[in-house]
Amino acid sequence: MARRERPHALRDPEFAQLVRDLGAGIRGIRGVAGLSQIDLHLKTGLSQGDLSDIELGKRMASLITLYRIARACDVDLRVSFVQR
Repeated sequence: MARRERPHALRDPEFAQLVRDLGAGIRGIRGVAGLSQIDLHLKTGLSQGDLSDIELGKRMASLITLYRIARACDVDLRVSFVQR
C-alpha cells in the first residue's frame, strides 16, 4: 500500500504543532464527553480512521468537521486570533 503524502502545510513545523495541539484538544473533549471514537463516528458520520488521524495530528480538520465534532461532544466551537 502506498503511503499518503503529507499535505504541504503539515511540513511547516509551527503549523504541524498547531494541528497536533488541536487533535489533542479534540481527544480531550471527546474523553470528557465520555465518547469513544466509534461513538463520535456514529454521531458525526466521520470515519473512525479519519477521527484517529485528526486526533493524532496526522490530518487537518475542516471548520465544518470541527463544528460537527463540537456539536457531538456538546461543546461550543470558538475560533480566535491572538496577537503574537
